[in-house]
Amino acid sequence: QFIKTNDDAPKALKQAVRKGLISSDEVDKVKTELEKIFNNPATKLWYDGTYQEVWNERTIISKELYRPDRIMEKDGELLVVDYKFGEENNKYYAQIRNYIKLLKEMNKWSKVRGCLYYHKTQTLQWVN
Repeated sequence: QFIKTNDDAPKALKQAVRKGLISSDEVDKVKTELEKIFNNPATKLWYDGTYQEVWNERTIISKELYRPDRIMEKDGELLVVDYKFGEENNKYYAQIRNYIKLLKEMNKWSKVRGCLYYHKTQTLQWVN
């Protein structure tokens, strides 16, 4: 939630400890997990400053409230990402498709794409 680029990681880890989200004993483990994402060729661009705008856990207001993990904008196009820490599940496709639909309905962006990131296997599933 505190990380827009990989440069934000040290400060974000300190904030997470200060807010009680992780213990000081967990910092190295979380740092290692973040480095996996930052160094993964498939997700590296998400954190290197390539995207002009980044919104973490920003609420989409519709008939209900929705909160995708990360929305990134580059050249008028959006990429909405949801991180999953368990096994693949078909219900996640419906969830990300709904985010895409809601963002397209705003009529602000020329293209909206979605992606599920499975942390356990460090794989991406692109969703249209």
